Amino acid sequence: MTFTDQVQPNAGDFNLLACIGQGCYNSATISLARHIPNKKLLAIKRVHLEVCELDFTSVVHEIVMHQQLRHKNILESYCAFVHGNEIWLTLPLMGYGSCRDLLHAHFMTGIPELTIAFILREVLNGLDYLHKWNIIHRSVQASHILISANGEVCLSGLRHCCSMIVNGVIRPKIHDFPSQYVHSLQWASPELLEQNLSGYNTKSDIYSVGITACELANGVVPFADMPLTQMLLEKVEGTIPRLLDSPTHTNITSIDDGISDGSSQMSGHRRSTHESIYYEMPASVRVLRNFSNSFHNFVKTCLQHAANRPSAEQLMQHNYFKQIRKRSCQYMLPELLRPVAPIMESTIIPDERISIGGPVESLIPKFQWVDIDEWNFGSDTSKQSAQLREMFPAERTYSMMNQQDSIPETSTAKTPTESTQTLQKAFNSPDTSPKSRKATPKSSRKAAPKGLPELKKSSESSDGPNWVE
Repeated sequence: MTFTDQVQPNAGDFNLLACIGQGCYNSATISLARHIPNKKLLAIKRVHLEVCELDFTSVVHEIVMHQQLRHKNILESYCAFVHGNEIWLTLPLMGYGSCRDLLHAHFMTGIPELTIAFILREVLNGLDYLHKWNIIHRSVQASHILISANGEVCLSGLRHCCSMIVNGVIRPKIHDFPSQYVHSLQWASPELLEQNLSGYNTKSDIYSVGITACELANGVVPFADMPLTQMLLEKVEGTIPRLLDSPTHTNITSIDDGISDGSSQMSGHRRSTHESIYYEMPASVRVLRNFSNSFHNFVKTCLQHAANRPSAEQLMQHNYFKQIRKRSCQYMLPELLRPVAPIMESTIIPDERISIGGPVESLIPKFQWVDIDEWNFGSDTSKQSAQLREMFPAERTYSMMNQQDSIPETSTAKTPTESTQTLQKAFNSPDTSPKSRKATPKSSRKAAPKGLPELKKSSESSDGPNWVE
């Protein structure tokens, strides 16, 4: 029996450990959880129905897509059920979080080119699967690219997926505009935004891949600082984003501002506001930024006119991926992402310490005797700060997806690999506070309610989705 078969739609089988992210425009909470029967970690997406800004039909559509699609590069779902006023969607734990999390917490000036190659190859592999089933993703972006602790790359954000099959007939073009799409407009293709009679097809996702490549390499998505109307005009008039490195900067300084017609190599590009991040980098960093010609050509190929864009299958044969053709993500990505540490069994506090009576409650008595009025927040170190440093070593744990803690630059800071052991010793250390303080009793862990209704699951197929006409 596989782990997917062991996960049942029962809230009592899951122990929620921590909140590791938000989704659906903050209408959903992503929680780290432990499956009690087999003690494995997973993620639970909890959609709050009372405060949900999404249409309920789009939530159901996302659940159905997760359960019908079966591919190694598409995020699967174990089960979905209703718990109180929430919908719980159980998902595999992606230890590194999304690529947007990596950009915001560790790679503020962009992810290295070789790492991007591994990520985009897996993204294209997932898109090729969707396109062969005549499905358009319509929301390829860094926040919807997840990486597991062992280096697997999966696409999420399936609520915007759209099938090109209507009444059993495959349409060559569609004209549907996604609902509640305002947060994904920067990645949308010009033909999707124009909403004219020409329509759009699966090539729209290829344009989004090019924008995502710029986002991963530059550290910021193109057109991010523009008003939406200006961004729409820039795309319709032919402005093509580009990778920002020292050769590109040399060409920019010798070219007058203008609008590209999409046919030239570099001339006619308008300097977009997102390029300001390049000029804010230290000079030493700007000089070292030098992307390969094949990477520049890959981005240009993705962002050209829809009629000239290759398919996802053809794009996987691009010269940009020759350097990684015989290498596996499972072995390379964890090494390339160092020193970032994923969420896994060895990097979290044991679940008994996260329950009530755990670390937070144990810290309360240690603060009761500290005189806060005498704290000095100036340059001099106060005696209270020294006492706190003796109680709590300057140590932090790594990588909680959207919430990242940095290690303080003090003489007591230790290496990231020692974080878990040191933190546990701090919680288990003998009491050093005055005898006059009162001990905080431990309380038992609260059990989750049982016996919850289950959403009706669609029939699954190992070969692909089952469409019901």
